[in-house]
Amino acid sequence: MWRNTLTFFPRSDRLHRILILLSSILISFCLGGVYAWSAFVPALREEFGLTSAQCQTVFGVTIAVFTIAMVPAGRWLGRISPRWIAGTGGLTLGLGYLLASFGSGSFISLLLGVGVVGGIGIGLAYVCPIAVCLRWFPHHRGLITGLTVCGFGGGGIGLSWLIGSLQAAGVPTMHIFRWVGLLITLLVVPASLILVMPRHPSSTDNHGKSFPKNLSQILRSRAFAAPAVGMFSGTFAGLMVIGNLREIGLAANVAPEFAMLAISLFAVGNGTGRIIWGGMVDRWGKLCIPASLLVLAGAITLNAVSNGGAASFLIGSLICGFGFGACFVVYAAQISERFGVEQFASVYPLIFLLYGLSGILGPVVGGMVFDATNSFVPALMIAVAVAVTGALIAWRLDSRQCAVAIAKSLSATA
Repeated sequence: MWRNTLTFFPRSDRLHRILILLSSILISFCLGGVYAWSAFVPALREEFGLTSAQCQTVFGVTIAVFTIAMVPAGRWLGRISPRWIAGTGGLTLGLGYLLASFGSGSFISLLLGVGVVGGIGIGLAYVCPIAVCLRWFPHHRGLITGLTVCGFGGGGIGLSWLIGSLQAAGVPTMHIFRWVGLLITLLVVPASLILVMPRHPSSTDNHGKSFPKNLSQILRSRAFAAPAVGMFSGTFAGLMVIGNLREIGLAANVAPEFAMLAISLFAVGNGTGRIIWGGMVDRWGKLCIPASLLVLAGAITLNAVSNGGAASFLIGSLICGFGFGACFVVYAAQISERFGVEQFASVYPLIFLLYGLSGILGPVVGGMVFDATNSFVPALMIAVAVAVTGALIAWRLDSRQCAVAIAKSLSATA
């Protein structure tokens, strides 16, 4: 099935794994630059007259197209080398930013360039590093998934810093889009050449378990419903925040420099959260779904009540990123655990479609509520309600397994 191996690797299997993991992190880092979108928003509004809703529509469409493109990408992984899928994705993402840079800041050019073309590029590349690393590290699914995708959260830090530095140097906004597109292409395409599947997949990939093979049976199962509800709830709440984070801070009378810093802190929490939640899901499994949603709800509440308080706003942003980061490791690890490594690339993109739905609804609802009320507090309270509701539903669906996880944890600490 997997005929996509390279022959120029050294013989050391350990070196294979290290190179693949590092290249996967680099690819995820570049793709994660999408979370720095809010750093562009003030300039797009001031220089080109875009509304808050238009800016967030571009962001939302990027996420939606990204998740839709993941579905065919996951299916192609059974027939096409992950090198070519990921490399094509990086090239397409870079092209999207380049196309947008020639549109003079118009809403349509940004929507088509960053939203549609860029979203397709992210979707093609995103699933490849995760699927490859799960094959190379079958015994530590949560931790390895967390390490693989932590770059996606960290990408927001790197790109927001780059955008801020170029803005401070007086570089025109459209030129910044151009540089971002070139940089992404030059980093992702070479790193993609390292992505290969092992020649002899481990016989213990699925830990001796049997899994349903019929896709319709999978979609109707409680095992699928719990991560599906959790993914939508967590990403709806998190994307509403990150898509408007700088604007939320400014509306709450937080100083502009702290509002910008909040983007980086969210990204720090997002990146470190993916690693930490990865270790936790290996230990506590299904319990991490409701737990991560409640952490996210608490952090958003803290952001909502920080009226002018920079410290509480920054802490809330950090914890919010930590809770949001769980969405991209807990559910990936759980899909692999519930349905097996063999079916991961086909099933996980279906969960990710709900991330796309929340990508449209979360940021756009946040922008529209602000435009209507001149306050982000009502929108943030909606996000909290969605996260808490998702936690309760996920607990109900997995209640027996969650109770077992709690009992094991208590007995281990006794």
